[in-house]
Amino acid sequence: MSDRDRMKRWESFIDEQIKRAIGDGDMHHLPGAGMPLNLDADDTNVPEELRMAYKIMQDNDVVPEWIMLGQELYADKERIEYRLAAFAKSYRARLADANRAMSFIMMREADERWEKACDRIRQEVEAYNKKILIFNISVPPQVNQRIPLNADILIRRALESTT
Repeated sequence: MSDRDRMKRWESFIDEQIKRAIGDGDMHHLPGAGMPLNLDADDTNVPEELRMAYKIMQDNDVVPEWIMLGQELYADKERIEYRLAAFAKSYRARLADANRAMSFIMMREADERWEKACDRIRQEVEAYNKKILIFNISVPPQVNQRIPLNADILIRRALESTT
């Protein structure tokens, strides 16, 4: 297994753990839960050369563009995965109906609809990956870059999860 694959699995595991903890409500007891982040200009995590810029941005309620793009990417990825899961579920149901009816025509229609849905997902993933490139170019060096999606892998996994 390559380092990249290990990193993907690790990030996926961490994301699942965070979502599970948030979903279970396990985050509410933590100190500062529900409070805004402290982004003071004298924060030791902010490089010296960026402190003044961050202070000005904070005083004017401005968020760096890469943060907004990161939030948009998160929402886009969720939307792609949700739509793909719905497409796969619908495809499996149509195939089951075609098999019950023993209809070649219904099966062909299901396949054609699935191919069109996959084409739309591929286009959405391509647009998402372009945003990933912009995000990765614009983030500060200490921020983890995002890994582009592979539409064919997503499609295969969506089909496998509906069997």
